[in-house]
Amino acid sequence: MNKTRWISVLAVCVLAACQSPAQEQAQQTAAAIQEAMKSYGPPMVDTSDGGYVLQAVIDGKPWKATRMMEINGSNEHLIRGTGDEVQLGFYIDSEHPYLGRERPLGEGSSADLMIGDGSWHAVKGGYTIDKVDPGSIEGRFHFTAQKFQSSETLEVTDGTFRAVPKGS
Repeated sequence: MNKTRWISVLAVCVLAACQSPAQEQAQQTAAAIQEAMKSYGPPMVDTSDGGYVLQAVIDGKPWKATRMMEINGSNEHLIRGTGDEVQLGFYIDSEHPYLGRERPLGEGSSADLMIGDGSWHAVKGGYTIDKVDPGSIEGRFHFTAQKFQSSETLEVTDGTFRAVPKGS
């Protein structure tokens, strides 16, 4: 019985150590950034069939943003949406859109995903801009995401977006 007690104590200590101070600090910093974005970042707008749209299949499950970051002069290259405990965002080159040609997402071309309190980043993938006019920018995307400090991956497929620049 004494041996079992020591194994249990050791297991509790190991599990407690899994939440390192650095990881706790990173989570606190991420929470502070999210709070600052809510208070001081660009406004969020509701998605709609004729307006802003961001949707994808994440790890085999359909997802649709209910709110997106409004496109304005300070963030004209950022597609970002939230809904159902998921945040998804990536940068596009809207100045040189190369219509119909896939551009990279992954290392060096940021795409981020938060599911609950889990943080993921694109390791490979791409986006394609299909339409650009003064009233909207539309396209498709996909990427393989890797969980922060883990080798765990998931697929983001069949993604589509539409953003409506401010003033349109």
